[in-house]
Order: sequence, then structure tokens, then C-alpha cells
Amino acid sequence: MYQKYQCSGKIIGAISSAPYLLAQSGVLGDRKYTTGLTTEQRSFLGVFTEAHFVDAPTVVDGQIVTARGSAFIEFALEYGELLKLNIQKSWYGQR
Repeated sequence: MYQKYQCSGKIIGAISSAPYLLAQSGVLGDRKYTTGLTTEQRSFLGVFTEAHFVDAPTVVDGQIVTARGSAFIEFALEYGELLKLNIQKSWYGQR
């Protein structure tokens, strides 16, 4: 599935524990990511590449956006940027 995704040009986003589905399907591949899952949870699930984990509220790598659940506004803004939407970030209290 990962190779098929690379050629598709689609924008994919996952927030909170949903990056698990991306990792499980192989979509994350060698991409950097973040998630609301703890180190122990990621290890238990056995599908995450810990070396690609970034301890940040949101991470954009290519056309994939991942975020912790508490960063839902930042996630939406990053996703909107990839879609090339004209979003007034100041309305959300963002710079």
C-alpha cells in the first residue's frame, strides 16, 4: 500500500492514536510522525518505527500530517496548508 500511496499524491492526516492505522498499513513507512500514544504503547503495538517518532504536537512529512489529540487546531491548520486553503490563522489565535 505504501508504494501505491507515494504515487497517488493524496494528503493524509491522522490525529491522537490514529497514526497507528497509518503505521499498521505501512503508509508511514520511513516518514516522521507523532501520536498521542506513549512509548510503551507504541512498542506494544509493534508497528511503529521509534527512530521516526518526533516529540512534537504536530508533524508534517511530505503529504502526511500527524498530531497529538490536544493539537487539534494545529493539526487542522497544517492540513489546510497542504490543501492550499486560505485560512485566517489569527482567527484561531495562531500566528
